[in-house]
Amino acid sequence: MTITGKFTDETGKILKNTQLILNINGKQYKTKTDNYGKYTYKYKTTTPGTNKVTVSYNGNVNYIRSSVQKSFTVTDKYKVVTLPIYRNPVTKFINGDPFCTIYETEYAQYNPGVYAEIDERGLEYPPINKIIKVTFYFKNNRGNIITRTVNPKYKTGAETSLISGYTPFKADITYCKMSETERYNYWYGY
Repeated sequence: MTITGKFTDETGKILKNTQLILNINGKQYKTKTDNYGKYTYKYKTTTPGTNKVTVSYNGNVNYIRSSVQKSFTVTDKYKVVTLPIYRNPVTKFINGDPFCTIYETEYAQYNPGVYAEIDERGLEYPPINKIIKVTFYFKNNRGNIITRTVNPKYKTGAETSLISGYTPFKADITYCKMSETERYNYWYGY
């Protein structure tokens, strides 16, 4: 992430080539304004949750000490949930969204295949999460395992065909939260 700002006095006069101290979650870093009063500091965010940044100026003979504090939220980008695959659907709720796996061997509600999805039936609001990819695991009667990784056609589901001689047994679903704009656009079809 990049922390940027412009350092001016109360009249709007830029304070160029001025040292500033950044306090990010209790650790201090130094930066300096450029000839236009702007400062930039690149920081690798590693603490999930709310993070605080304080930019401080120690003052000099012309200006008193000052500081400004902002916060930002870091969320884990991707998470993985593993669901077993059985003949009957398996569901696990994450952030209120029903993640499920479905195994179809005949033409019914779904075509034959294996599905991992956020089941939107009954949801009153757009899903919170989106699926990034799904790794399906298949096993034959000798214990050999084949995996197939699929990117979803839609934000809330992925599917793959069955493999002759192999039975699906689990799915690793990689997901993350949608932004509010993504949720709105998804729900209303934009």
